[in-house]
Amino acid sequence: MHTKGMKIHVGGAALHVQTMGDPDARPILFLHGGAGSLAEFEDLLPGLDEFCCVFLDLRGHGRSTLGKRPLSYPQLADDIEYVIQELDLDRPVLLGHSDGATAALEVAARGRVPISGVISLAGRAWRPRPSVLETHIGRMTPDLYRHKSPAAVSDYEATNPEPDFDRFFTQVAGMWRDVSDGNYPGDRVERIRCQTLVLGGEHDHLVSVEETITLARAIPHAHLGIVPYGCHSLHAEQPGHIQPFICDFLMFMDDYQTPHGEAVLPQAR
Repeated sequence: MHTKGMKIHVGGAALHVQTMGDPDARPILFLHGGAGSLAEFEDLLPGLDEFCCVFLDLRGHGRSTLGKRPLSYPQLADDIEYVIQELDLDRPVLLGHSDGATAALEVAARGRVPISGVISLAGRAWRPRPSVLETHIGRMTPDLYRHKSPAAVSDYEATNPEPDFDRFFTQVAGMWRDVSDGNYPGDRVERIRCQTLVLGGEHDHLVSVEETITLARAIPHAHLGIVPYGCHSLHAEQPGHIQPFICDFLMFMDDYQTPHGEAVLPQAR
């Protein structure tokens, strides 16, 4: 899915961006998960070509360089805000998976740049629960990731202009494990005022159903969907089930949104 695209330089990194669809339509900014790239959204694209789809390789991922700043969710949010401003995107919808969703929630909670909505796929707002920190996240090293996901590592090394997988993955895993105040959005998600759709998988081993429900309840007027049989990469596993959620949400936004992008509740009929 990677094409030549364009580069946006910010904070010592060169961020790779590419677009497709209708340039005059509502913009959707796609934000992938940790150690992934914009290519992970390929299966979601059918049915979304009526929108202006903008894809960003997050700092260090895909065709974007890492720079010298340590990875954190606030840093990713800084990058996203800069990209929105540089591309002059008109109140985009942020569609994020996993780390991309966490960064999107941070952008929405800050309210520094105008956005019209957030779609969170398997996103988290609070630090990982202890069982995840002690097992999946706490034990993950570059060598272990190479063993578990050799194709993903090969894609990274073939695509990235400055490939250094050990340095890159150490930074990504460090971001996951950073439970200091301010890294994850936390209770700041209660400040989100744009329309928000929170989707999670029934069998997600990293973000539980309970965490997904808690996130949706914390955001004013958020919409919630738990996808049966879904795991963490629910958009890749079940794109045919996720696409209708996205399209219905985008249609709903047009009916229940103020001119400033804030969510409003539908009136009883």
